[in-house]
Parts: sequence; C-alpha cells; structure tokens
Amino acid sequence: MKKSQVIRRLSLAGVPLALLLAQPLPLAARTTASGIETGSSREGARFMSGGVAVGEREKMVEMAPGYDLKLSFANHLGHYLSDVKVTISDEHGKHVLNTTTAGPWLYVELPEGKYDVKARYADRTEEIKNLEVTHGQLMTRLLHWNSNAQQISQR
Repeated sequence: MKKSQVIRRLSLAGVPLALLLAQPLPLAARTTASGIETGSSREGARFMSGGVAVGEREKMVEMAPGYDLKLSFANHLGHYLSDVKVTISDEHGKHVLNTTTAGPWLYVELPEGKYDVKARYADRTEEIKNLEVTHGQLMTRLLHWNSNAQQISQR
C-alpha cells in the first residue's frame, strides 16, 4: 500500500489527519466502588469527580487534601448538576484537563499558576479567566446556571 493511500485511509470523512491528532488526549480515569471517578490527564492533572449522593460527597471531602481546585455545579434552584463538560487550560492556552463530570463536584490537582476554566452545560458555556491556583490552598468556585433567564453566573 502506498503512503498516500495510508494517509487517505486514516482520514475520517475528509477530515485531515492533523486535525484528528490535534484533539485533546483522553483521560486515564476509573470509577471507584463509591461512584467517584478518579484519574489524571496525559498532561498530569490529577482529578476526582462525583458527589451525586451525600455519602460520595463525604468521601470526596476525606480525599480532598492534595487537590488545589474544587469546582461545584448547580442550577438556579441550587440543585446540583452532573455531566458538565469542563476544560482547563494553563496561561499559555495548553489544555491540561478535558473531562465530563460524574457529579456536581470536580477536584483537580494543578501546579501553581493561572488557569482558564470553561464549563459547558445545556448548551451554555461559563468561563473563569485567570484563576490563580496556589499549591496547598484549595480554591473553590461554584458555577451556577440560571435556567430561567438562560444566563450563567459564577460565585
């Protein structure tokens, strides 16, 4: 088989191979018996996600030491949200985490620095820009989707 034939076969519906390879790398994740998803990105960002039930949230609080960022997701009534698509990029624009949450809480261990966070839920994206992470101090942010006004706010 010629090289040009191999490249053509590796493209999908005419999409160049380079675009496919430029996508964020998948996570190495696993779900524990308690329903908490833990893992790390190829870039080394360790994370845990979950908190659907009270028992999960209590377990996550126990496991929290060592994480630098905690994100929580809720609607305008204060009900927790799950299946939020989250992308975290460093100050140079490099993606360090790209995941979909397994619950309303997401803990991430990051090196010190500034990060941009994008969270997408119900076709709406919220951004936190220049979030400064300091090692040893847990930074907590609530992302709140106001479904009545179709607006999103952060606290």
